[in-house]
Amino acid sequence: MSYEDVNSVGSDEDKSPLKLRHSHTRHRILSAAHRRSDDPRTLLDHPVLRLTVAGHQAYLEPDIIAFQHDGDFHIVEVKSFPVIYGRPDPVKVTAALTQAAAYVLALRELLADDGIPRDRVSDTVILVNPRNFSRHPTATPHNARQQIKSLSRHLGRLRRLPELLDKLPPGTTFDLAPGSDGKPTRRRGELVAALATVRARYTPGCRHHCDLAFHCRNEARNQSRAEALGTTVRDDLAGIDTIDTALALTDGLLHPARDQKDITQALRHAQRVHADLQTDIA
Repeated sequence: MSYEDVNSVGSDEDKSPLKLRHSHTRHRILSAAHRRSDDPRTLLDHPVLRLTVAGHQAYLEPDIIAFQHDGDFHIVEVKSFPVIYGRPDPVKVTAALTQAAAYVLALRELLADDGIPRDRVSDTVILVNPRNFSRHPTATPHNARQQIKSLSRHLGRLRRLPELLDKLPPGTTFDLAPGSDGKPTRRRGELVAALATVRARYTPGCRHHCDLAFHCRNEARNQSRAEALGTTVRDDLAGIDTIDTALALTDGLLHPARDQKDITQALRHAQRVHADLQTDIA
């Protein structure tokens, strides 16, 4: 098993640009896939992949790519949250697998461009975490098939990006306008107004991988969105977008639509059970 750090292709001191690191990553991956190298089971640290997003190439930087384990490629992610007695935080695991799903799709895209079957990249992602309360690492395999399928569907929808952009007000931009020192120069109010033109789809898991999570959380709370209470509540209330609507249906203040009848019955049943429990406690 050999190891190579792609962070510096030409020098051990200077970080190489993404384009050069991607070219080197691509060469090493294809060499291993075609078994051109003496040791096809190479570990690449700081590799750079590219993923097509709405017709554009986006650079991605997974932690590690493990070559040719049982004939397949695997994505390895190093995370700081611990595994306590064999059980990691499920919310943080889901966020990590969602991130890793993008790397899996990017690696599959790279192989497919060279005529290599996409299934050479495993759905299993390896997460490396601290074990218990120590600094000792532990590696755990996780099936990311669900996250990969979900992300694939979202990327498929992004092919309609020009149509979505046409719905935004003219001149809308999310550019931070960084100055020569790299710090944003755009006024906060302008950026907030621009973000308000796009509906936020917040879930608590967003806090682990998105810089806009707290902004979207505030918007979801202010609009009484069901997703502000978590993905479980959002899924249980499928077809009901807001908490106010759910309460109005429960209290009989709003007549349910055809696709809301089953959920409304479940909400009213839960309300009766809750009332009975309160009576017993009193």
